Amino acid sequence: MSNLSAPDTAGMALKVPMETEPGGQSRGQQQSDPTPRPWLTQVVLRTFSTRAAKAGLTCIAVVSFCAVFAPFLANSYPLLMMKDHHLISPLAQNLTAADCTLLAMSLTAIGLWFVHRVRVYRRALWFLGITATVAVASLVWLHPPRVQVYHQFRNAQRLGQIQWAIHTLIQFSPGDHSFDEAAGPSHPQSPSSRHWMGTDANGADIASHMIHACRIAMAVGFISTGLAAVIGS
Repeated sequence: MSNLSAPDTAGMALKVPMETEPGGQSRGQQQSDPTPRPWLTQVVLRTFSTRAAKAGLTCIAVVSFCAVFAPFLANSYPLLMMKDHHLISPLAQNLTAADCTLLAMSLTAIGLWFVHRVRVYRRALWFLGITATVAVASLVWLHPPRVQVYHQFRNAQRLGQIQWAIHTLIQFSPGDHSFDEAAGPSHPQSPSSRHWMGTDANGADIASHMIHACRIAMAVGFISTGLAAVIGS
């Protein structure tokens, strides 16, 4: 009888069939492939990958910040002060409905931006609802004085009637013409530690005007972009 030698299987590699999915790709390949990003995300990432786009976004962010927080950046009224042993906030007492509504809109939009579990249309409804509620409440409850006397607190502080006060970064409102400084230097004034960008011919602080003018710039930008989007579509 001839000796039948068994086949040498030591060097043969076992081939295990890989499970495939309906698309023709193996399960291992699908796990290694990155999840495709949404189209809008790709557009945003590619747009802001350039330095010019980043610089433009920074400028928009600065203008938006100044527009929202303008009363808290440049205001003749103290943010907080102690007068006759009473703690009061003249700035809060002189806020308008537009100030509160714009602040609520911005804070709501920032908060809803980080809420990813809620669908977009629900976030939009929440945004509109909160904005409308704050706007109506501000119109009903806020009654700032119609006549603004900006220098009254400066005079009270000179007379020692105010124990201490916390002021905004720029201590002048855009409508403050510094009538209490009539005996001082004539206007316009050059930039100084008191008026960072100087004053105009009427005695108004130029830096305060520029900060509060950011609201007009943002309004013009939103309106023009909105009209372009509606007409273009």
